[in-house]
Amino acid sequence: MPELYTNEYIDKIFHIEKTVGYKAKYKQIDDFYYNNKNIIEIQNAAKKLASYAGLSDLTFNIAVASQNEKTAGHIDLNTPGNFVFIEISENVRDFKQAILATLAHEISHKYAKINKLYLAEGEAFKLENEKLTDILSIYLGFGKLMINGSYNSITYQTYSNNQIVNTTKSYVLGYLNISEYIFIYLIINFMRNIDTEEMIRGIKSEDNIGMIKKMLHDNDILFNSLRKDPDYLNQKKSSLEDYISDFQKKMADVENILSYLKNKIISGADDNLKKLHIEMNNFRNNLNIHFNKHEYNNCINILQSYIADDKIVEIKKQLNNKIKIVDNLYKGLFLVIKKYNKLFNNFDLNEENFRTITCSIDGTKMRFKKNGKNISVKCPKCGYQFIVNSTVPDFLINEVNYTKEKQNNFFAKYFKKKK
Repeated sequence: MPELYTNEYIDKIFHIEKTVGYKAKYKQIDDFYYNNKNIIEIQNAAKKLASYAGLSDLTFNIAVASQNEKTAGHIDLNTPGNFVFIEISENVRDFKQAILATLAHEISHKYAKINKLYLAEGEAFKLENEKLTDILSIYLGFGKLMINGSYNSITYQTYSNNQIVNTTKSYVLGYLNISEYIFIYLIINFMRNIDTEEMIRGIKSEDNIGMIKKMLHDNDILFNSLRKDPDYLNQKKSSLEDYISDFQKKMADVENILSYLKNKIISGADDNLKKLHIEMNNFRNNLNIHFNKHEYNNCINILQSYIADDKIVEIKKQLNNKIKIVDNLYKGLFLVIKKYNKLFNNFDLNEENFRTITCSIDGTKMRFKKNGKNISVKCPKCGYQFIVNSTVPDFLINEVNYTKEKQNNFFAKYFKKKK
């Protein structure tokens, strides 16, 4: 999926859904006929759209007036009372779909103002609020109108020098491009479990229909997994928990070595592991933020599912960097033991029946029987969940046995010579 379609727009839909999702209509309004040369019919079209958005208690007054070259319309959001004034640019007067899209956008501005949806006020946030309003237009059910009105062209004939001349006039509308409109349109429809046939019905341009089908095909696994599997979030969370557990097993192996070589290995290794545990605790806590299923609003679950894949890649990337640190610690400890195997002369591998494990988050000490491998432990105080390995490391046993065997062979040969 292109970077263009990532979390910027998902975040805005998420914001809208959390704020007004409880009163949203789920279907997209179809295009409808009206006479774009008649201001009364344009007025009635605005009234129909406002009513669909739930603003039937307001009176919208529409006028055609000159605007800046790239401005299709303007709404006065500061007029008190129930009267709302919208101006339509003369540049869009010839395009039926452009007028409907402009009305949908301006009415969505009023909806955003009433429901306090703007991200922030001021000129610095103007573009972001305009993008939010375009997304809100699709969310309120004007998606087909926005797509149909995003690009407009008409061809008309004139006579010049006794010849017929074909002239094409075009107008591009909106703060998003057509691929962004379509992607957002598909997300919102999949949130609402609208079937593909209904999504396509009423889209006028064959190019736009082709883009919808291609986007559905390119993202088939993502879209359909969200539609068919309501437990998608839990599966993603479980998968990531397993990934974290596997990593914690690696950390448990390193901690297991450190417990036998505490005062003979670089002291910084222990500190590094404590920092990693803190980070793992943060990762686990973040699972509840990004992957917990919303109990009452499935639309939010679907939006979180879109974010989940990107979040998993991000967390795994961070974990992979940490894994390299742990692997290096493990290998370093192994090399030290291989090089200095004479250190094992004083080791009694059977001297303890219990091991004391310390929680790396708050220092709580816990006792475990020796020879327990990959035990899932939860600190009774801070609640941190981690993996414990209390066995004697295999390579440590091998090195101890190898050292003793080597010594025994030496003494056997020595005494044999003496005899």
